[in-house]
Amino acid sequence: MDTFFKFIGLIIIFGTQSTVSKHVSGTINEKQQNFVFLSRFVFQPNEYGELVFNFHYPLSECCYQFLIFNDDVTQWPFIRKHEDTLTCLEKQGLLDGSFRNTVNLSQPTNCKINSDNEQELFCFGQHTFEHSDERWWYLTIANCKANGILNLHYNINMTNGHRLIDRHFSADERHILETNVVFLGLYCVILFSLCRFKSVMHQRRLLHASYQVFCWSCYIQTLSIFLQAVALIEYATNGIGLPNLEMIGEILSSCSSITFVLLLILVAKGYTVTRARLRPVTSLKICILMTCYCITYSSLYVYREIKFDPRDVISKYASVAGYGLIILQFIGMLWMYYAGFFTIKKNANKINFYLIFLAVFTFWFLAVPITVWMSNSLIAKLKRTKIINGVEHATLLYGHFIFLSLTRPSADNTYFPFYLKSNKVDIVTTHKNATECDIFSSVIICDNPMTKDDNISMPLPSSPLEDESPEAIVESTAVE
Repeated sequence: MDTFFKFIGLIIIFGTQSTVSKHVSGTINEKQQNFVFLSRFVFQPNEYGELVFNFHYPLSECCYQFLIFNDDVTQWPFIRKHEDTLTCLEKQGLLDGSFRNTVNLSQPTNCKINSDNEQELFCFGQHTFEHSDERWWYLTIANCKANGILNLHYNINMTNGHRLIDRHFSADERHILETNVVFLGLYCVILFSLCRFKSVMHQRRLLHASYQVFCWSCYIQTLSIFLQAVALIEYATNGIGLPNLEMIGEILSSCSSITFVLLLILVAKGYTVTRARLRPVTSLKICILMTCYCITYSSLYVYREIKFDPRDVISKYASVAGYGLIILQFIGMLWMYYAGFFTIKKNANKINFYLIFLAVFTFWFLAVPITVWMSNSLIAKLKRTKIINGVEHATLLYGHFIFLSLTRPSADNTYFPFYLKSNKVDIVTTHKNATECDIFSSVIICDNPMTKDDNISMPLPSSPLEDESPEAIVESTAVE
């Protein structure tokens, strides 16, 4: 437990190393470019949107222009498509005067000579956005005179409305914080129920390895949402946030999803439900599949860090890794079907559990491909971030809640899959002659490839909550 808390501490320490976001600041020293992108923002329609800026740059290089483009096809998209051929003056000329989005950083309109440094101009001001439709606004700085260079320090703050909880959020990111807080509350309820169920199953010696995998998936996802919520709360207060902490939260969410896939494959194979252990070749296949999942999810984040360009609005799934994730989900689903079919065939008494299991988790496997498809083609770019965030959390919550419900250790739960005591599993699997055991069916059959006639059979408890003494268990599973 101490190791766990040390790990959490390291995560928080690393995550607090923040970078700038919707409150943007920095220094530009460009001798090769005279037109540089600074940031982008979506101002909420029918609310008071405000942009406050200040710039410092050498007086000898006067005069710079602060240019604000929108997402109309004749403005920023046109620049991105032809940026290698358009000159600085041509880019500036795309701004229609009616948009009032060209701010000349010169005396006496917006600048004054810095009293601390007479060789420097200090430019400041604000810009308001009141409009009826959502659209992206792209902030740039330019020095379009001949042989112009850019050498300045900037500080820009963008806000939406006056509500403290989301005034720093771009309109496409609004309500993500509230969504995460709601899911965090729901996961707290799940963890409370999980702790109660674990206690009962531990007392009844029904707490198997597969259920522990499920517990860890829930723990990791709860921690993930908590870290993301902390990062967004910080963002709501200063417009900067803790981007590294938020990224850690997203990575942990992917780890939870991978762990849950592992759980579904294990249960479909009947591990701790109809058999004590898996064949080596089956274990190897599962390891390969999980490795592919880890590599694919890692590629999503690496791609976003390397290829992501803030000048473009793209989905994290719009990559080869995103489409690879779809393929893996279908492979996982088909494997679940294949394993579940043969598990039911060999253990007909488990059909009630497995029919429900296969039905409800088919939708879980399909949720990711649907999310990727929606993200890349169906959802408008302005709503993509917050909708995908909600869908991802809802998908994992759905899977965790259904599995928790199916495996609740209640006397009236006819779908409860774990009937054999956990110490029976230990005794059977450690027997020197056992290579594979169907230990949760009506009888226990342990086959040895060398002596297939030497089998053991034993009836199981009639109820999942029936108690037995350790002495009786040892006696019943003893092998001559």
